[in-house]
Amino acid sequence: MPTTVLEDDAESRDPMTELAIRPEEIRSAIEQYVEAYRPETTREEVGRVTETGDGIARLEGLPSAMTNELLEFHGGVLGLALNLEEEQRSLLKNRRQEIERARYEVERTKRQYTAVEPEHRLVARELERQWESALSHLQQLELDYNHLQQSPKQ
Repeated sequence: MPTTVLEDDAESRDPMTELAIRPEEIRSAIEQYVEAYRPETTREEVGRVTETGDGIARLEGLPSAMTNELLEFHGGVLGLALNLEEEQRSLLKNRRQEIERARYEVERTKRQYTAVEPEHRLVARELERQWESALSHLQQLELDYNHLQQSPKQ
């Protein structure tokens, strides 16, 4: 009876036969990976706080934020998105109208003052006081308007 001898000698084996991978196996593995791949994406917008005060934070860089949308700030603080830019424009428009009315008042009191006869000193003094008051009011309105115009926008 013939006996078979198996050699378990590492030197007798070709090292490349153990490591040889067929191209079909590689292709199959890549196809399986690609078919099983499910990308997980999340959309996140990151804005920048430009101004804070009185419980209000002005932000930049959130173009798709909607009014009354809940926003999360650093540290988990939550806030409600409001479109204050529209309110800012409305406020500026109202201030411009107030300035126009004040300018009209200044011109009206100036015309009254210049129309008074010099011999009516009491009337002239009162009209001069009204004119100066109207000028002062106009200056204050213009300062307020400039301050509002220069404040950062959302």
